[in-house]
Amino acid sequence: MATPVIAQCEDLLGRLAMRYRRTADCAQRKQIAQEYSNVVDQLIQSGAWQESPPPEDQLPHGDMPSAYYRYWKQ
Repeated sequence: MATPVIAQCEDLLGRLAMRYRRTADCAQRKQIAQEYSNVVDQLIQSGAWQESPPPEDQLPHGDMPSAYYRYWKQ
């Protein structure tokens, strides 16, 4: 079971992905992708990230952080 902090970060990934999909502005999408990357880094550094986010909580493949793929490829 995820800790409250992990659960909050995982929830934030979903909210950021939703914001990303709702905007067409490239600059805003880039900013959201950076925020998403920061949260992914926090989750990885926690050492307690147990589950990959479902597809609806992910960004498009090209905008997912490379750290995400490295982490889940292990």
